[in-house]
Amino acid sequence: MSDTSYSNNEGCLKLLSHFDKFSARRQVSVSRLLLLDGHGSYCTREFISLCNKKYIIPFCLPPHTTHLLQPINVIVFQSVKHFHAQAIDYATRTRCTDFNKLEFLSAIISIRSLAFKLTTINSFFRKTGLLPYCPTVVLNRLLQFNTPTSDRPVTSTLSLSQAPPISTPYTVPSLKSQAEYLQDSDPGSLIFKVNLDQFIKGSLTHPGT
Repeated sequence: MSDTSYSNNEGCLKLLSHFDKFSARRQVSVSRLLLLDGHGSYCTREFISLCNKKYIIPFCLPPHTTHLLQPINVIVFQSVKHFHAQAIDYATRTRCTDFNKLEFLSAIISIRSLAFKLTTINSFFRKTGLLPYCPTVVLNRLLQFNTPTSDRPVTSTLSLSQAPPISTPYTVPSLKSQAEYLQDSDPGSLIFKVNLDQFIKGSLTHPGT
């Protein structure tokens, strides 16, 4: 970690050395591919020179596409957030009123072991079309974004505050938030029914409800 907690040139060189050390154990050909976002620290002369020396091919993803192409963004962050919320919920139930940095550090090992399962890792490469190589996985999603407004479902024209939650609420705070949302929604609307179904699903799987 850098002194400022932000990425810098020195830290990225250490990251590259880390990648070289562990990926070399599974190397099956002369070169290895390293997928990167477009951060400037990955485009320095030192970084590229070290890649050439180690026969590593750095490939920067196109700008503004990491939400579609970067495996961590597509799958892993959502999983980590889910288990992080569970850890906070558990701490709250055990009368921990302040989930601070120390509490987080004590829980991060468990969070990582739950989020970074082999099935999850395989899934995020597959859902970004990287392995197995399948560009249509991403291209089809781009086509959905470019669909004319008249052909889109009515729900897509709703504002962000009216849209249904991304996932089913499983924690106490998210259940409370969902309940408050339902109280202010129109019971006859399609959005209300979607949110109600999610609320019921989360309640049935929640301990003690």
